[in-house]
Amino acid sequence: MTVEPGRDRGDLHYSDKPEAVAIAIEMAVARDDSGGTRRVYGPFMCRGDVNTDACAECVANAIREIVQ
Repeated sequence: MTVEPGRDRGDLHYSDKPEAVAIAIEMAVARDDSGGTRRVYGPFMCRGDVNTDACAECVANAIREIVQ
């Protein structure tokens, strides 16, 4: 899904655009001894009354907390 710059997506509801509120994230958090990447998958859901920027900021903060 792409979001147009400056467009508030806070009016979306789960039933309208599930991909806007239920997104799977993937991040590499460590390298194992074989040089491969271990990955953590974590779904998150943004509330319909929160705009995309606020949701993205919240998710980014959560990721920073997890990898510390």
